[in-house]
Amino acid sequence: MRCTSNGYFELTQCFDSYCVCVDPKTGLEAGSTRTQTNKIAPKCGTCHLKQSNQVARDLDSNLPQCDSITGDYQAKQCTNDNTCWCVDTKTGVRTRDPIKKNSELNCGNNPDLSFSIDSPSTKEFGSVTGDFEREDYPVGDPVCKLPKAKGTRCSGNSSKVQWYFDTEVFDCLAFRHEGCGGNGNRFDSISNCWSKCKLADMGGCAGSRKAARNSKGETIICSQPGGMKQESCPTGYKCQNQAFFGICCHTETEDLYLKNYRPTCSNNRHTSQITSGGITMNILGKSCDDNFCPTGTTCHKLEVLAHCCSA
Repeated sequence: MRCTSNGYFELTQCFDSYCVCVDPKTGLEAGSTRTQTNKIAPKCGTCHLKQSNQVARDLDSNLPQCDSITGDYQAKQCTNDNTCWCVDTKTGVRTRDPIKKNSELNCGNNPDLSFSIDSPSTKEFGSVTGDFEREDYPVGDPVCKLPKAKGTRCSGNSSKVQWYFDTEVFDCLAFRHEGCGGNGNRFDSISNCWSKCKLADMGGCAGSRKAARNSKGETIICSQPGGMKQESCPTGYKCQNQAFFGICCHTETEDLYLKNYRPTCSNNRHTSQITSGGITMNILGKSCDDNFCPTGTTCHKLEVLAHCCSA
């Protein structure tokens, strides 16, 4: 990895197949900033940018504390004498919360609280399938953020099942395109959709639900290679390993998505499957209204996804 003349890591690091922003102090990759190719510059978090600017001018005292995953500011900022204040995680601007000692100030999720769905302290997280707070993960191409568009029926082009990238589920799902119109967020195979829209080694919690934060407002790292520092997950969360480390994901949401990705059919019927890129998987869509199931099968909608069962 490249370093600056005063011993810090350069903010942007590029390798054979990708570029990524890193913490100037530790060199730890900000996982959500990885690009799909080493020819694209990553978009670094505001806190990492601030750190980089300060160390470039030899202003290495009182560096802001950054979230290790996104590179944005930790919600709680503290000086060496444990005097702390809360900030906006995107801008670093101090909020109206009073300045207090570290142990007396809570700027975000408190790891000592119960994080279960029914906990009165976590109403802002919403329901398992509802309006909980989501991460804004990057995609491989802006076209992947376009809404699903079925198009219109027309002469000369028959309807067919294609795949689109769903930003809520953060995966490629099946739907029937009517033949004409629509937009660029549609692909002839799920593999093509993955290649276009999902960045290599990009991971996260099910449904893009935000991972648990510690009392400093930073993403909890629950497993790392080489014996590096790691934390335990709060109640209601479990450690989910990503490409390079583990993060704490909401247990009920993870279990619900697993159930939806691995549905079963009644009366010994089988789910409809496809094989793409050497991987056999269930054919899944967002809604039965998307008319994606093969002829001779029936569509069944669960809490998040729809699947097809043999007749």
